Amino acid sequence: MALVSPTGLSDSGKTPSLSLIRLSDNEKELGFANRSLSSLSHVIAWIRYLTMALSVLAVLSLANLAYGAGRVFHDDFEDGTANKWTQSDYHTKAKIVQAGVDGNGPHSGNACLQINFNGVIAWNDPDAFTAVKLDNWSYNKEFFIRMWWRLDNDFGRGMSEPGDGAKLMRLNFDNGNDYATFMLQGGGSHEQWTVDSGLIINNWSGDGGKLLSQRVWHKVEIYVYQDSISGKVKRWHNGILTYTYTGKTNNSNNVPYYPLYLPSNWSNNPGWEHGANNHFYVDDVEIYSDSGTGASGVMADATITSSVGSQTVPSAPQNARVTSAP
Repeated sequence: MALVSPTGLSDSGKTPSLSLIRLSDNEKELGFANRSLSSLSHVIAWIRYLTMALSVLAVLSLANLAYGAGRVFHDDFEDGTANKWTQSDYHTKAKIVQAGVDGNGPHSGNACLQINFNGVIAWNDPDAFTAVKLDNWSYNKEFFIRMWWRLDNDFGRGMSEPGDGAKLMRLNFDNGNDYATFMLQGGGSHEQWTVDSGLIINNWSGDGGKLLSQRVWHKVEIYVYQDSISGKVKRWHNGILTYTYTGKTNNSNNVPYYPLYLPSNWSNNPGWEHGANNHFYVDDVEIYSDSGTGASGVMADATITSSVGSQTVPSAPQNARVTSAP
């Protein structure tokens, strides 16, 4: 029998004629066994390769879940300014303080934003309420807002219904209504969301009845998924989900939810008159969105956090490769 190398070539380097190859039954069985073992080795190698690939894909999938959003705005006012915000129309810009009129301090650090409503001067006076405005932030369809609010002990005093008509925050004002107003009424919050001037949320329990009754810091969190069909709005107060909505959250002009106004105004309905001092404090403002990266947690369940200024979150894997074992 002519000697054949594993490549099918004879020792001379020429392809042998099949008629010259004669294998005994034992040689045939041995060759079949070798080929079977070789095929089995390849199968095992591929199984190992696929197992490794699936493991890496699972890691990347978890990384995408944890890092699919990021913080796109943050202000703790520790620089002593409101420079990240613009003036809200003609209103005097809100100032930064180290303590409230009632002597209580910021939520964290040494500074917070102070807003005041003055109801004894003309409604169009620049000091009728002090304010700030956030013109925009980066997002595609999804964002999450977290901030801390506190009403001073002087807020709403002397009124039969303390705070009625005070609109503490607004998200945009397209069509004269869209999208959201966070107002006080009836001793608690009255939060209204509109799309194309149609009311989609009319909630009276967003603050759990605690913002006015407890003049301490309260955590306010809002999640929005902007969509013409399957949108979503969620609101938490002090970590407790107080209402949720699913449906149309995008108006016909397809406008974003910014600007963010702090505050909006104090409505002047009869019985909603208020005095010269109604202080409202804001601290530790964070906005996360689907256009950011590097955060841990999920926007839709209010677990999202940033590693900046807190615990370190490892970076998502970069340039990951799968290689087979030798």
